[in-house]
Amino acid sequence: MFAQMMIAHLEQGVDMAVVAKAKATRQELRDLAAAVDSTQREELTTLKSWLQTWGKPTTTDHNPNAHAHHGGLPLIDAKVLNDLKDLSGAEFDTTYLNLMTGHQGGAVEMARTEIADGSNPETKAYADRVVQSRQAQVSQMLGLVG
Repeated sequence: MFAQMMIAHLEQGVDMAVVAKAKATRQELRDLAAAVDSTQREELTTLKSWLQTWGKPTTTDHNPNAHAHHGGLPLIDAKVLNDLKDLSGAEFDTTYLNLMTGHQGGAVEMARTEIADGSNPETKAYADRVVQSRQAQVSQMLGLVG
């Protein structure tokens, strides 16, 4: 279930990063969005490949209540994402950073749950990498907000 949840989460992160690459006013923010886009696309490919190899579905129920017993599915509301696309300038930059900081924090929490409760060594190792990389991104984004 962790892999399917991460796919949904990663797809949303890619969507936000694509918007930020086009709309962010600051170069360091565009660079961060490009890195997020690239990394998360690679992770999507890996996770989908694993699931196909294991004969498991690559999608998950997007209803957050369906995932309450294993840490939840921290997705950003579609309206919030649409509103982000309508912003520009410094308002876009700040809103994107705030949304993405929370989004990546959600990935860390899902990964920690997998590390604690998961049974597959590959997904647990991936979860550990998620914790490390997303915590670094959150720190970087918090620095950019200030």
